[in-house]
Amino acid sequence: MSITDEWANLSEAVAAELGPEWTAKHQDVWGSRHVSILTRTDEATIRLESLGDRIAISGLYPLRYSRYAARTKDITIAVARGVPIIAREIKTRFLTSYLATYTTAVAHIKAEDVREALRLAALGSLANILNAPIRDEQLYAYYKWTDAMSPEYPMTMLTKVSLTASTRGDIEISSAP
Repeated sequence: MSITDEWANLSEAVAAELGPEWTAKHQDVWGSRHVSILTRTDEATIRLESLGDRIAISGLYPLRYSRYAARTKDITIAVARGVPIIAREIKTRFLTSYLATYTTAVAHIKAEDVREALRLAALGSLANILNAPIRDEQLYAYYKWTDAMSPEYPMTMLTKVSLTASTRGDIEISSAP
């Protein structure tokens, strides 16, 4: 049995020990360093990386979570301790904190999606009211006005209207020529 097979078996055994909702996928991305990705059914994902006689455990977060700074501290565990101890250490020293942070990340992303949907709905409603086009998620409205100095020559100007959704759900409308 090769080192790659041993690593794949170890990561699959750890995933099984963590519970039936976990699956392992082996990646041999750095030559002698073996990496496995363990994914839970809710897409929570941890990374196992071989460091000689130790395994480094780290959490992966949704890509859009990068703006939020909270991360769970990585841990290392000796391979010689065996699969049951490795899984127990992951559960007790890492997983609780990681899953809390992961859940927060997912909640932030869902709230961001709701705010964006509300912003786009408001933008669409305003576009219908003004009979104005939307391009690249920006509303362009035509304004007509008359200069007091020359009322016989009304002017028309195209301006971009921006909608910004606040965290309270309010929509702010602003325009600039």
